[in-house]
Formats: sequence, structure tokens, C-alpha cells
Amino acid sequence: MTVVVGTAGHIDHGKTTLLRALTGIDADRLPEERERGMTIDVGYAHGAPDGGPEIDFVDVPGHDRLVGNMLVGAGEIDAALLVVAADDGPRAQTREHLELLDALAIRDGLAVVTKADAVPAERVAVVMAEVRALLGKTALRDIDVIAASATTGAGLAGVRAALAALRDRIQIARAADAASNGVTTRFAIDRVFSIRGRGTVVTGTLRGRPIARGDRLRVVPAGKDAADVRIREVQVHGATMERGVPGRVALNLGGELVAGLERGAVLTDDPAIVTTDRVLVALRPPADLGQRHDVVSSLPPDRTPTVLHLGTARVAAAVGRAGRDSQDLGSGETSAILRLAHPIAAAPGDRFVLRRPSPVETLAGGRILDPRPAHGVARRRITSERLGALAAAAPSSVGWLDARVQLHGALDGSPPNVAPDVAAAVDAALVGAVDASPGIRSGELARVGQAELRRRVGPLAAADAAVDPARRLVSNRVDALVADGRLVRDGDRIRPLGALAPTPPPELIAAMDRLVALLSGATPPPLPAAARDAGCSPEGVRLLERDGRIVRLADDLAWSAAAWREVAAQALAMAAAAPLTPAALRDATGSSRKYAMAILEDLDRRAILRRTPDGHVPGPRASTVAEPVSPR
Repeated sequence: MTVVVGTAGHIDHGKTTLLRALTGIDADRLPEERERGMTIDVGYAHGAPDGGPEIDFVDVPGHDRLVGNMLVGAGEIDAALLVVAADDGPRAQTREHLELLDALAIRDGLAVVTKADAVPAERVAVVMAEVRALLGKTALRDIDVIAASATTGAGLAGVRAALAALRDRIQIARAADAASNGVTTRFAIDRVFSIRGRGTVVTGTLRGRPIARGDRLRVVPAGKDAADVRIREVQVHGATMERGVPGRVALNLGGELVAGLERGAVLTDDPAIVTTDRVLVALRPPADLGQRHDVVSSLPPDRTPTVLHLGTARVAAAVGRAGRDSQDLGSGETSAILRLAHPIAAAPGDRFVLRRPSPVETLAGGRILDPRPAHGVARRRITSERLGALAAAAPSSVGWLDARVQLHGALDGSPPNVAPDVAAAVDAALVGAVDASPGIRSGELARVGQAELRRRVGPLAAADAAVDPARRLVSNRVDALVADGRLVRDGDRIRPLGALAPTPPPELIAAMDRLVALLSGATPPPLPAAARDAGCSPEGVRLLERDGRIVRLADDLAWSAAAWREVAAQALAMAAAAPLTPAALRDATGSSRKYAMAILEDLDRRAILRRTPDGHVPGPRASTVAEPVSPR
């Protein structure tokens, strides 16, 4: 893996010249940059300061009108290389870049006082002291400050040694983080272009897990019909590779979405990265570096129009700090809601910068607490204690998930998550409905629970658009009440504990046995016809479902429990060998697509299998195939 270091500093202070001396690469590659003698867009270079692993350098513009381009590069770096000219000293963009790096919580790097050959040693010492004083007010307060000349080479050996030490520190920290938090893939796009005969190529910074030719990644942000892209080719530093490790990477892509890719999009396999146009954040004021005329400790008030810079994305945003949205989180942070002009890719813990569009000014730095915050009725649950718990938890950790459930009240998922107070309220409504109407039908009871859930938390966002999240959550609560013995399931009806179901007459029991026998095959006959042939009434069918002797997947489709387990076990074995498609299951069982789809959908609902773009694979509850079948 490579470490990504971004330059920072005022225009004409020698950032690009220093990189050329360190790497032999000219980061000013665009014709207009060479013509004007200044970096206009983000440039890139790479080199090994000590002959070891290479460092990727991101060279950013120093001109005040191009700070937005600077943030494209700074949004995806591991460390900063601050460059200050000895003859000029810290200037406006020196301070502004430091302000932005502090807002992004960049804590490691190196400061180089360049052009040390152009002024007396006394002047170099003064500038170094000024740089240390500025750094002391930011998150970069502990980095080294070194004097050097890119023209004569004086001091460059020290710069290379410091960069090597910086690289090693970051790689050790990154390995430790991966070991404790797991690894996913995140690739933030900063350039998109087409090559004749090759198609779409994107460049960016790869984080997390290596990627290889043939891999598929989600595109975020995505519309309703989310799709992915396929990696046709991987290039690292201009050379084609079988796989790319974290650092600067270029990808040749294929897939339906490549035509719409642009700077700011993210390619990923991380489920925590989502498409959103509204985020809950923790804001903190920018560092006071002595160039502001307003009160530095203040944050933008409610409804302030701003520009959000996150990763390589840039989007207009309005700050929401009214009522419950604005809470003191401690350590100088305050919560807020940002409403975005268009969707972006975001994940909990992402760092960002807020800037005023006109006159241009840094307003705040911050981090995302929840990329999809509570809305509607659920916003009544916002308290300083709940927000504080979310802000204090590590992003996507168990503590963060628990705190988020407390804020939302309920969240769709597998399994659904419900705050204890909401679960208690829904359970009380369910038990009360059963006590008032013993033998109430499951569908009617579900509506009672869903109404109580909506009253408490409002409508729920669906993790799976094919399933109503409120119905799934209430069904989960009913199952829990039955498992705890507080309710009894009697086929399609629910009754209180202790209310005995009547014993069916002997002739009905015999008809039920005949129906089970008719349904004991991989391709059972239609249920209405089988029930008619067996002489089994609808009441007998209901009792068979209640007792788990048949598994009914549709009005006209049912299996005996034993037959269902055989087909389920066969499907699970096939899915364990390779992703299972409906056609493959149809051929293996000698049935039709109707039967295969019904089985796969049922196994997916039970989490025995899990649907993926390539087919079904074993799910988290695969081991339950051998257990007694519970009614739906």
C-alpha cells in the first residue's frame, strides 16, 4: 500500500518545484498550467524517498481563486506537505490551506521552508519559527519543520528522511486500523476521461482493500436503479497491474453507469457508504490563524448557505441549526443538519469542510455522525444525551449502531433494530389487541402493530425495497412474543397464552394427513386442487400451517414440511458451491421457474439464503434448514 501526501501552501512558494526535486516528476502537466506557471487543477507525482515503498504526492493549487480545486486533492490524503518560501514567509493561502487541513483533521505531515538558498540563515530561522507558531494552532502542531532548497539540493536529504518516517508511521497506523475494524474498498473519483478504443478511465485514491481486474463495485451516489461497474484494467503509476493496492490508482471501467461518472462519485463495496442529500453532522469552528475579522469561535447560524467539500465532492448545502438539531456535543463540537442541493456519497465518520460561497471563507470543519438521520416524527427523539452518545461512538461500531437506533427509534435491517421503549410500546399494543380479540388474524394484528410503530417513529426507510420495513419489524416483534410465551400462534390466528385451540374431529385429521401426503414432493400439485382431492377443508389447511406440517408460500403453492426441508437443503448445498440462480434450481429439482422462485424467495426471507447480483449464496441462518419449520 502507498501513502498519499498532499501539498499545501501559497502560490509561487515552490510546491511543484519541490515535488519535481523529490520525485523527478512535473505535476504541472496541463498545457494551461505550464503556460501560466501555476498549478490550476490537482496534479500528481510519486516517488520513493529512501528506496522503499513509494509515496503518492497530490499537488494542489495555491491560488486563492482555486481553493475549491485544492480541496479535491486534500479530501483524500493521509498527510500534508506544507511548503513556505523563506523569502516570503507565511502568506494568505498558507493560512487558508492550514485552516482547511485542520478542518479535515489532518494530523500528520511535514513542513518545508523552501528557497533557503535565497535568503540569509537568520531569515530562514525567523520563517521556521513563524511556521511552528502557525502549526501550533492546528491539528498539525507536532509535525517537523525542515529548511531546504529545491534548486541547490541543500536540506533535501533531511526532507526525504522525514517523508520516509512519515510514510512508515501512517502504514503502521493503517495496518492496525484494518486489523481492528475490518477492510472494505473505497475509491473516490477525482478525474474522469475517455480514451479512444479503451472507454472510460477514472483516477482517484483507493482506500482499504486492494482491487483487481474483474472486480465489481457499487457506484455512489446512485439513483433508484442502483447498478455497479466492472473493472476492466488497473493501472498504478502508469503501469498495468493485476490489482491495485491502496494509494493513487487509475481504473478502466465497464458497465451501464460509466457514462454518468463524474468527480465526487465513489466506487465501493462498503455498505456504510450511502447515497444521501441530508446528513447529521458535528461542526467545529475553523482554527484561529490570525486572518479573520469575525468571532472565530462562532459557527454558521441556521439556514446559512454554504458549500460542502467531502472527499472529492463539492455540493451546495444549507445549515440546519434550529431547535433540536443544534446541540452542544462537547470538545468544541455542535450538531447540525446539512441539506444538500444534490445527493453525494457519505459514510459515518467522513470529514468535511464548509465554506461560504461569497465572499469565500471557511466556516467550519466537521464529521458526519449519521448519513441518513431521523426525520418526521422520529426527530422528537433527539436529545443531547442521544446525540452525545452517537458522537462519542466509533463510526459503524456496535456503540454507534445502538446510539443510532435510540435516535431513530427503529431501523430496518436484518434483523430489524428497535429501541427498547419503542419495542415495549409495540409489544403492549400487540398483546392488548390479542387480549381484546382472542384468535385475531395475523394480518389484522400486524396492522395494529404497524399503526403503533408509525405513531412512535413515523414511516421507516426500507433496506430492501421489496419488503415493507414496518411489516417486517412488527412480524419480528410478534415472533418474539410467541417465542417468549406471551402469545400463542394458531395457524393464521394469534391467541393469548392459556386459550386452548379446539381439537379437530377425526375425519378432519384424516383429511389433513391425506393432504400432507399429496404435498410431499418437489413439485406438489396446486394447493386448492390437492385440498379438494384430500377432502381437506380450509380449516384443516390452516391447522396444518399452524402446526408446521406444511409450508405455504402462496395461495396455490405449498409443500409438506419434510419436502420443503429436502428442497431447501438441496438449494443450500448448490448455493454453497456457487451462486444459485432460479434456472439452476429449476433444472436440479425438475420443477418450473414458479416453484424455484417461490423457494428462493422464501429462503431469502428466512435468511437461509442471501440474494446477490450473481445469485443466491448461503445466508446468516443457513444452519436452520434442519430445524422444524415455523409458519410464516
